[in-house]
Amino acid sequence: MNVEPYAIANNLPLSLVANFLLPDPASPQLTSSYCFQGGQFSNQTILVAWEHSDISLVVDPLLASYGSAQPVLAWPALDYDTVWIVKLDAAGNLTVDNTICEGIDSANLPAIAPQF
Repeated sequence: MNVEPYAIANNLPLSLVANFLLPDPASPQLTSSYCFQGGQFSNQTILVAWEHSDISLVVDPLLASYGSAQPVLAWPALDYDTVWIVKLDAAGNLTVDNTICEGIDSANLPAIAPQF
């Protein structure tokens, strides 16, 4: 649900991928297959949201599977601001940039999310 307001505001399609779980040991290969193979997302940008504590479970092995030695930093539990860009270029090089922030003042957010 994190990306739903962004998708709505920018008139973007929104899909839920529920055919694999991120903690599954096969998730890096499944993620790679879903996002980078088959051509459905060729030359497109995909916005993906997942639990921050699971990002390294997918991104680290995904980078390794493309031969990258790029280290991926941990995502701190109270960081609600970082945007991770995972990019596969035309030469087959996969890179991750997690230096971009949205500008949310995470320090001033409540410690516990509001209950709905």
